[in-house]
Amino acid sequence: MSEENVEAVRELFERFAEIEFERIREAFEASSSLAEAAPRVGELGKWQLHRLDPEVEIDASAMPGIPEGNLAHGHQGWFEFWRAWLTVWESFGYEPRRWHDGGDHVVVEFVQRGRLRAGLEYATLMSNVWTFEDKKVVRLQMFVTWDEAMAAAAH
Repeated sequence: MSEENVEAVRELFERFAEIEFERIREAFEASSSLAEAAPRVGELGKWQLHRLDPEVEIDASAMPGIPEGNLAHGHQGWFEFWRAWLTVWESFGYEPRRWHDGGDHVVVEFVQRGRLRAGLEYATLMSNVWTFEDKKVVRLQMFVTWDEAMAAAAH
């Protein structure tokens, strides 16, 4: 099952890359819930509705300066976290660099790159831990470094 989890996270990155960022941002800005935004972003939205546990958690407490807040819970929390994040960007993308198959935990290191609506170009390396139960994402943890993410996945 662990390889299936890695493939699920790879699919998310692929779905995000397939769609124009502006369409994603506009769908989240114009919606009030994940269920409302998902159909507006096609396969990416289908992935979110199919793969996210209804009680999914986002934990960004290890990330400095996240203006949206450090924690989010459930589909609505997921939606609100990403809506706040997406609205400040003019363009945005992810470039996966490496993967670790930790069974129920998938660690991915990636370059996050974009242009803020204010004009500032941005690129940084970061890592996430995706935790699965019964083929659903139950938790997403965000970290500045690969080592931090690997340590979190080991617990």
